[in-house]
Amino acid sequence: ETDLSGVTALATALVPVGPRLAFGLEVPYHVKRIAATPGSARADLAGWGDLAVVGKYTFTVPRKGWLRSRRLVPGGRVSLVAKLSLPTADHEAEDPRGLRLPHDLQLGSGSAMATLGIAFLTETERTFMVTGHLSYRFPSWAAHPREGGGVDCEVRPLLARSPLASVYPSLGLHGTWSPPEGAGHEQRGTRAASVLYLSPGIQTPWSYLDVAGMSIMVEIAVFFPVMHSRGVMRVRYS
Repeated sequence: ETDLSGVTALATALVPVGPRLAFGLEVPYHVKRIAATPGSARADLAGWGDLAVVGKYTFTVPRKGWLRSRRLVPGGRVSLVAKLSLPTADHEAEDPRGLRLPHDLQLGSGSAMATLGIAFLTETERTFMVTGHLSYRFPSWAAHPREGGGVDCEVRPLLARSPLASVYPSLGLHGTWSPPEGAGHEQRGTRAASVLYLSPGIQTPWSYLDVAGMSIMVEIAVFFPVMHSRGVMRVRYS
């Protein structure tokens, strides 16, 4: 049994090249603490994750005609997102027993990896908003091509009118699914892994900075697993 706790900070910078299209870079910083069994020696991982090139195409979904008078019918924005992660981070970390950690617990993937997805933001009379995404991460182009693929999805309502002046409280459901790891992996014969998280958080509105026309937004969320399954390792996240 393995315990995992950690923090990830994700920074994304996008530059618009038109009214709907934007390109940029994304880089995560991970801090992870892993223990093989309760009370055993721990393996601490800290460092930058894989650098990714991101492209996003956004279009609006306005309320038209008679829909404008319907308070609960949302308008909003939908974005098509493509991301190519580059193998810039360490991917050979080991647990306290000297075994290579599974692919999804490493700082990096070890190879280029593509992700395609859709993200959305809805609004209902500025009272609440709903954000979410659904994405598919293609298996990596490494020696073991079945490593690294998977599905990631989230639905997160945000309260736009709250006692907190310029912060939106939120409560999301976040799900991940990863296929069995490749037969060439040290821990072979694993089953698919799926995790469902309950995720409270906060988000700031987008703020315009008078520096090269930039805008900035900060989001903080905590993920508590409410359901998870894994073949070789039973992982508890906090």
